[in-house]
Amino acid sequence: NEAHDVYTYVDGALPTTGAIPLICVPTTMRDASLFTDRTPIVDSRSSQVKLLKIQNGLCKLALFDPNLSVTLTENQISSMSIETLCLAIEAYLSQKASFFSDMLVEKSVQLLSYAMDGSPTLTVVTPQEILLSQGGCMASLAIASSSLGVASMLSLCINARYNISRSLTTAILFPYIIEDAAKFRTDRLAKISRILRACPEEAEDPAAVSALIEYVRQHLAKANLPTRLKELSVTMEQLAMVAEDAGHLEIMNALPRSMTADDLFDLLKQAF
Repeated sequence: NEAHDVYTYVDGALPTTGAIPLICVPTTMRDASLFTDRTPIVDSRSSQVKLLKIQNGLCKLALFDPNLSVTLTENQISSMSIETLCLAIEAYLSQKASFFSDMLVEKSVQLLSYAMDGSPTLTVVTPQEILLSQGGCMASLAIASSSLGVASMLSLCINARYNISRSLTTAILFPYIIEDAAKFRTDRLAKISRILRACPEEAEDPAAVSALIEYVRQHLAKANLPTRLKELSVTMEQLAMVAEDAGHLEIMNALPRSMTADDLFDLLKQAF
């Protein structure tokens, strides 16, 4: 249930010089590296994830086709929806966040809210799969303007070492990431909670953040998704290796707060 992107040559011809320009067709609603100049690859020698630098503008066109997600199960759609929401919030909390990325995140969260919970009015009749694709595109653009966060970084490392679904791992870690960020980004999380309609507009910031955490956990329970990492058949020793792997990625420099591999391991232990 991971994204398997399809690439083709632009105009059906190879260029005579430089890199091959590509068209990308994501087969799911989320692809965190779609608009960035880094793409995650797995080192076959060590099973560690690496961020490979690619040429700017290599992908000339990205086509989102909601019909490509019709083969996904309800469980997969639920976990990927939560993962997409997590991507958006990570971009919102990152030290690299900007006015442009914030605007994209807020629109993405609104679209995801309509897809996951229905529209608050009868004026929005767009099908769920289209709303998810639109929200995912916005989240991917926001990530390119900002940065990935802790949950996505750790899920990449877990997927590289143990071939466990990124969406499941991210969904499990998501509430713990919010709890950690609530210590220093309460105002931003509260705003997201209100956009998501997880709390009343008049709710105080701490109550809004608590409602956001509960919102995520309720969606996990509703979809009958795992809520603990131990349910994915990983051990604490394996997670310690994951924390070390993540500590070497450049994403560490853009996290909402300064963190070490030990801090990452503490978060993994909480979610275990």
